[in-house]
Amino acid sequence: MQRADVGFQSRGLSGIPVVLTDKSLVDSASRHAIIEDMLERVRAVPGIRQATLTKKIPPDFVTGVGQLEIDGRSVGASDSLSVSNLMIGRPDFFPVMGIHIVQGRAFASYDVLNDQIGMNEVVVNEEFARRFWPDGGAIGARLRRGDGAWSTIVGIANNINVPGARRRSNAVQFYQAMGASPLRAVVALRSDLPIAQILPGLTAAIHASSSKIKIGTVVLADDSIAAGRATRAFTLRLIGAFAALALVLAAFGLHATIAYSVGQRTREIGIRVALGAQGREVMGLVLGQGITLSVAGVAIGAVGGVLSARTMRALLYHVAPADPITLVSVSAMLIGVAIVASYAPARRAMNVDPVEALRSE
Repeated sequence: MQRADVGFQSRGLSGIPVVLTDKSLVDSASRHAIIEDMLERVRAVPGIRQATLTKKIPPDFVTGVGQLEIDGRSVGASDSLSVSNLMIGRPDFFPVMGIHIVQGRAFASYDVLNDQIGMNEVVVNEEFARRFWPDGGAIGARLRRGDGAWSTIVGIANNINVPGARRRSNAVQFYQAMGASPLRAVVALRSDLPIAQILPGLTAAIHASSSKIKIGTVVLADDSIAAGRATRAFTLRLIGAFAALALVLAAFGLHATIAYSVGQRTREIGIRVALGAQGREVMGLVLGQGITLSVAGVAIGAVGGVLSARTMRALLYHVAPADPITLVSVSAMLIGVAIVASYAPARRAMNVDPVEALRSE
């Protein structure tokens, strides 16, 4: 789950919110000039390879509310399209984020310098395209939300999905064009240097365009992914810790059981040795008892494990509750632990003095 492809390149990707607070910038052209100058200055900061504007940086999306309508298709409430994940960005958003357009294209260049979302073109994710156009044909189709304007699908992007995150964001994903002169946005940038190292230069570059640009807290894509996985990761680590503790307790318990059994059978072992039993036969006798107990425990535990794993299905990632490789490997490990736990009592049994054993009785 930690190494899974999330659908974009999170390494080195960060975002810094900016707000144009200058109330004198009432016309779109003035705001657009400042925004373009800001982006040029940001891109010139040493260490920054790419920069663009967006509303969010992946894996976070803006939540879109409103029933979706697809031109020529019937979409009912049961299709669960009343809530979707919306991303708003400039035309160069996709290459900066490392998101691939698998079919079609991204948004066209700006035609009007305003701060409104471009509603005439939309890019959707692969899962949504497969859902409604399993045989292809999504490019060129039209859709709209509620009574809004119709948008034409011009491209299909790969899914963005963070395994383990509580909010499943890869079901319905839309991308629409950001206005050319927004009042607030997120400067999304990519750099190979730590953000703390480039932040002073980045802040100076933004304020060089306008001293009245308010800068927010930097957001790192990797941190957002880690935060999304935090609850699932904590739960799995907790379960793993309890499983390791159970394994240790089982090993000590089996060791104590076999040791107690050897103590109880001291006279029997002494008689066997007196009658000519070899050390390896005595060891085999004791180890056989331990292995028999462990095999019986593994058989019962395997059944219980499969049944209990079904209740944990939501926590599993690319592993079935009855995964045969997991069951076989864990069973072999447990039997190995049983052999190790039985070895010390078996060694003691080999060294039993038959005279002393019979005399003690």
